[in-house]
Parts: sequence; structure tokens; C-alpha cells
Amino acid sequence: MAEKVLMKGNEAIAEAAIRAGCRHYFGYPITPQTEIAAYMAKRMPKIGGTFLQAESEIAAINMVYGVAGAGFRVMTSSSSPGVSLKQEGISYIAGSDLPALIVNVQRGGPGLGGIQPSQSDYFFMTRGPGHGDFHIIVLAPATVQEMADMTDAERCGVVGYLGHDPELLSDSIRNNILLGRDDDAWKYLRAVCLEDEVKAMPNGLDTRVGDGGVRLSGGQQQRLALARTLAHPRPLLVLDDPFSALDRKTEEQVFANLRKMTAGSIVLLISHRLYLFPQMDGVLWMQDGKAVCAAHEELMAQNPQYAALVNAQEGGEQDEPEK
Repeated sequence: MAEKVLMKGNEAIAEAAIRAGCRHYFGYPITPQTEIAAYMAKRMPKIGGTFLQAESEIAAINMVYGVAGAGFRVMTSSSSPGVSLKQEGISYIAGSDLPALIVNVQRGGPGLGGIQPSQSDYFFMTRGPGHGDFHIIVLAPATVQEMADMTDAERCGVVGYLGHDPELLSDSIRNNILLGRDDDAWKYLRAVCLEDEVKAMPNGLDTRVGDGGVRLSGGQQQRLALARTLAHPRPLLVLDDPFSALDRKTEEQVFANLRKMTAGSIVLLISHRLYLFPQMDGVLWMQDGKAVCAAHEELMAQNPQYAALVNAQEGGEQDEPEK
């Protein structure tokens, strides 16, 4: 039986970072996050890590920037006004596509605020931080346990996955989308451009799709599975080639709707057809064990192989019928 340890939230998140491989911590004392720094000051030397109290929050975030750039797992923590001071450094880290863990143990109120913990930085953290209109992954643990790990059910609530081959129930269209939820299925069918086709079916939403969706075309199966994914949103969605059976016009419309309905999520879209890539926030290029994430235009200018793939498809598949 695993040993049970009683910890405060600040201690739990510090220990979780260490167990996840973090070996470098740079910070500056500010209440109520100082317990994280105190915990790291004790633990890091014992595991061969680095603990350094910087002369300011600005210095700490730039140390994080440097260590992240060297390829190591690194962390800093602060509280509301301290995180405000880190904004420029955070923006540089995001601009360089570097991973780093930045913990905000929130204080209450604007300005210096009070020293008591609070939840007053929601918009600050989720709509920022830093200039440049970039996106960041924000986790808000609800319990001390969640700061260290999550149950299987909690993990399933974070990531949604739509595979290349749709998995459909031998049930009605309505039940395939809602899975028992009380919701309006039509708005999801509308988003995937399947509304008119379902309305034309004799039983509408109550039409049974057969085993694995055998009574539907390949394109209808894909769109029905995507409608189900949209009906059960997750912070992170992985979509494996969800448009491969669609004609280009339908694909472009579904993609536009997808962007609107998943505006609050991170979407990893896998596709072998590249004409939508100019509309992506970033393109991930993987080769020889290395990965580069950049805008489409940047990759076109700097990566001849990527440019060749895009140019080879240019003008193709414009009138490809739905399968």
C-alpha cells in the first residue's frame, strides 16, 4: 500500500513538479506562495537540482527562460503582483515555444492586494499573460490531491480524442451525439454540416445508424463522430484526420465552425491535406527525432520539405467528392 502523506497545496504542487522531472527552480519570496520556494530550497539540493532565490521576479522569469531554452524542465512560482512583473519574460518564453511551469498562488484584490489566498486572477491568467496574443495551458486544481495527480475520470475530463476511424454506436443519431445528455443535438449537427441530411431522413434524429454506422456514408460517419466530440468539450482535443472523407467545400465550412466552437480549447488537428494549414495557429513539423512548431508562413519560408508538400497539394482535391 502506498504511503499517505499529509501536505499543504503549495507543498504538493512543488513535490509533483519534482516527481515530473523538474530539477531547476528560480523564484522570489512573496506571500502566499513562499511555501513553494521554502519546500524547493529543502528538496532540490537532496536530488541534485538547482534552487536559486533571484533578486526579483523579473530576474527569476528570465532565469527560467534561459534554462528552458537549454532543454531542461524548470519552474517558478509567485503570487498575483509578482506574476504581473513576470509578464515580459513569459511572453518571451511563449514567443520561443519553450515549455515552463509557472505557478500563481493568487492573492486577493488589485494592486498589492491582500496576502490571503484567493481566486481573483482568473481573467488575468486565462486571457494572458503577456503581450502578443498567444495561448497558454492553464490548469486550476480544485483540490490538493489534484495538484499532484488525477483520477482516471479526471484525466478523461481533460483530453478528448477522435480517432481516424469513427467509433459509432448501433443506436440513434441523437444518442450517438449526446450519449444520454439532455441537450440540443441539432446545433452540433449544424456545426458539422450534417443537419440537412439528417432532417431528410425519415426518422430524423431517431434514425438508427447500424453497427458502427454502416447505414451512413464515410463522410456522414466522420461528421457524426465529430458532432459527438463537440457535444462533450474538453480543454484539450486531439482530432485524427477528421475531414479525410469530406469534400473540400464541406471541410472548409466544418473547420470554420470547429474553430468557433472550440475557441476555449487547445486543438491538435492531424491531417494529410494541407490546404487548411495557413489558417492554423501553428504547424508542428517533426523530423529526425526533433519537432518544430511555427506559423505556416514561417515554415514555408524556412523548410523546403514542408513547402514542397504544400505546393504538391496546391490546387488539388478542390472538387474531390465526399466518400
